Amino acid sequence: MGATNLKLESSPQRASDPVVGAVAIDYSVGDQTFAQNPRGLLISTAGTLKVDFIDGSTATLALAVGVYPFCITKIYQTGSTTAAGHVLL
Repeated sequence: MGATNLKLESSPQRASDPVVGAVAIDYSVGDQTFAQNPRGLLISTAGTLKVDFIDGSTATLALAVGVYPFCITKIYQTGSTTAAGHVLL
C-alpha cells in the first residue's frame, strides 16, 4: 500500500504540497517549541539535532547539510544539538 498524504495539524496543506514560507530558528535562547507543525527543515551546517516529532517521539539525528521532510514540534538547544542554520519550511 502506498503512503498517504496526511494533512498536518494546524495546516490546510497536504504534506506533498509545495512549501509556501520559511522561518529561521534561533534556539540559542533555549529549546524551541513550535505553534504550527512545519513540513520540512533546512540544515545549513552539518551536525546532530535533537528533536520531537509530530508523533511524540524524540530522536537525536546526525544530519548533513540539506533539506529534510521532517514534521517536528520541538528543537532542543540542550542535549546533543550541534547542527546550525535551521530554517523551518
